[in-house]
Amino acid sequence: MGHVYKIRYVRWLDAKNRRVKANTPGAKKEKKKRWSKFYWGEYRDADGNLKRVNLDRADKKNAEKLLAEIEEQVDCEKAGIVDPYIKNVKRPLREHFEEWKKDLELDQITEKRREEMPRRVEKLFDLAKWKRLTDITPETVKRALKQVTVKQTSKQVSTQTRNHYLQHLKQFLRWCVPTRLKSNPIQGLKRENVSVDQRHYRRALSDAEKKLLLTTTANSLVNRFGLDGKSRELLYTLALYSGFRRAELRSLTRESFDLENSNVVLAAAYSKHRRTDVQPLPRWQSERMRAWFSAGGELWPDLTKHTSKMMCADLKAAGIPYVENTTDGKRFADFHSLRHTFVTAVCRTKATVKEMMTLTRHTSAELFLKVYAKATLEGKSDCVNQLLDPLEEKGGKEEKSALAGTLDCINQLADPLEDKGEPSEEKTENNEKEN
Repeated sequence: MGHVYKIRYVRWLDAKNRRVKANTPGAKKEKKKRWSKFYWGEYRDADGNLKRVNLDRADKKNAEKLLAEIEEQVDCEKAGIVDPYIKNVKRPLREHFEEWKKDLELDQITEKRREEMPRRVEKLFDLAKWKRLTDITPETVKRALKQVTVKQTSKQVSTQTRNHYLQHLKQFLRWCVPTRLKSNPIQGLKRENVSVDQRHYRRALSDAEKKLLLTTTANSLVNRFGLDGKSRELLYTLALYSGFRRAELRSLTRESFDLENSNVVLAAAYSKHRRTDVQPLPRWQSERMRAWFSAGGELWPDLTKHTSKMMCADLKAAGIPYVENTTDGKRFADFHSLRHTFVTAVCRTKATVKEMMTLTRHTSAELFLKVYAKATLEGKSDCVNQLLDPLEEKGGKEEKSALAGTLDCINQLADPLEDKGEPSEEKTENNEKEN
């Protein structure tokens, strides 16, 4: 039968009552008796060897309870009943972490994510001072997340960033289940509400802003990050009408484009959800790409990671504000806002929700409608004006049904550089003949 106890220790003091080492000349023992803060336990293991362990409990009853659990595990071990989780729980947390990092190298994830996930999880380890897997609890996780700060300003990070930290920690713990842990201790810990602390809210460019940005950039004589005006204009146009992200645009080659069928193929290795995507392009965009390749134009294999800085400079040259102050707060127009603009334009077509999800390559309708799609005043006015007067008699032919298929949907996106002038006389005469 084991027992719990506290360890008595002795302090050595010099002539000025300062604590010193025992072998210091002139040092004397302190007369006051001192005891360890936490209880220790003494028991015999399955082989009969005497073991002493720090129970890390200041309360005697809790320490006795923990020692009883340890002795119960010893009895099970003697009977041949071994808990597979005991050894893993006793191992240092860093050992599990290093094995998880090695396992990540075999996973099919992007290089950025492979570097970012361990860095964030390790930062939480340091803030919370966890030593074992059992130290990770919902309470300690919440406290650690509140301590995460921005390196440059020492200010608390945004709610969205804290949610990312929590997501990555959950991924580490899910990896530990079921071989190292019976269950995820923070499975029930929910993400915080991002809406109350969104610091970088992107906006969609209007049709006038799109045209102004593209025409100004195309005529620009300035090279930005190794790209001339024409190359940047094509980059922005493809981002606006394909919805591709920066890394996805960088991965494209001449072989990625099937201009006969008016689409572009994104390899699974560069897609965010790790699967091959065939993205349709507007017909006018395919013609522009064909002309670009015929003229010997190249794509962007060395595209800079500072695309937002590049676009910010082009926005300034075009006289378009990078930050727009609205009644809902500040709205930013960085490079990723081109994807927001694409999603907003797709939502204004006659496509079904499923077709919109396919084009935007989102698996969640809530994500692309709540985060990416932006409601503009012009769009809301057009929507309201489609509501019919219930007292007005309906005459003439019924309207045609919505166009089906993602290719028809994408072709509804108009060329921003095309002038929408008055209809020609020839078209007007043909319409009169039909009437």
